[in-house]
Amino acid sequence: MIAIDDAGSSVGRLWMAPRADSKDVAFIWAIDVEPSERGKGYGRALMQEAAKWSRDNGFRALALHVFGGNDVAINLYESLGFVTTDRMMKLEL
Repeated sequence: MIAIDDAGSSVGRLWMAPRADSKDVAFIWAIDVEPSERGKGYGRALMQEAAKWSRDNGFRALALHVFGGNDVAINLYESLGFVTTDRMMKLEL
C-alpha cells in the first residue's frame, strides 16, 4: 500500500502478507512514512487501510512487530486498538 499526498507524491508505504504460521492473520512487515511527512496522519491512514483490506479479504487479525523504544509507533498502534501479545527483553552484558 502507498500513501499519496495532495500533490500526488508517494509519502509512505506499508508492506503486508499472510503469516506463514497462520494463514488467517495478516502481518505488517514494514511501514514507513517520509520523515518530513510524519505527524500528518499518513501512518494512521495506511494502518486503517491495511485493517480494512485484511477484513475485506477474510483475515481474522492483523499483527505486527514494533521495537520497545518506538513510543510514537506504539501509541499509534494502541490508539488503533492493537494490544501487546508478546514481549522480548535483553540484558546487555
